[in-house]
Amino acid sequence: MRKIIVQCGMLGAIAGFCAAMSIAFEARAVPVIEVRKGDCKTGVHLVARGAKLSEVLKKLSTTLDFEYRFEGERDPTVDIDVARQPVDLVAKLAPEENVFLTQARDRQCPNRDRLVKVWVLPKGAGGAPRAMPVTPPRVDPEAQRAYEQYLEAHGMRLGPDGREEVIPAPRK
Repeated sequence: MRKIIVQCGMLGAIAGFCAAMSIAFEARAVPVIEVRKGDCKTGVHLVARGAKLSEVLKKLSTTLDFEYRFEGERDPTVDIDVARQPVDLVAKLAPEENVFLTQARDRQCPNRDRLVKVWVLPKGAGGAPRAMPVTPPRVDPEAQRAYEQYLEAHGMRLGPDGREEVIPAPRK
C-alpha cells in the first residue's frame, strides 16, 4: 500500500511540474510590449519580451509619434527592459540591422532629439549594406564655359579640386 502512495506522489509531482511548465510556456508565447514615455531626463522605458523587432518599433512609433517603415530581411525577437532617450533606444534595439533614422530637435525637451522617421532597410549580399550607384552629374559644356566666364568676371576660378577660389592678385 505504501509503494502505491509513493508512486502516486511521484506522478502527482510530475503532473504538477508539467502543468507549471505548460503555463510558463503559454505565458512566454504571448509577446509583451510596454512603452512608457518618461520626462526629458529619463526618456522612454521599454519592456519587450518575445516580441518581433517590427512589432516593437511599430509600438514605439505609435507612442512617440514618428513615421515607421520596416523592409528588413530579418525580424529578430527582442527581449529587453531598458530606459533610454528615443534615438539611443532604437540604436540599442537593432544594432545589427540596417536602420535609417531621421531626427529633429525636441521642442518639449531642450538639448534632446526626437525621432521623425525610422526605416529598417534590407541589407545587401553577404549582410553588407547595399551601396547606391553613384553617377556624376552631366554638365552641358556650354553651361560650364558660361559658369567659368562668370567666375572670371568676378575675380574667381575653379581650383584643381573643383571648388571656387579667388584668383590671386599679380605680384609687382
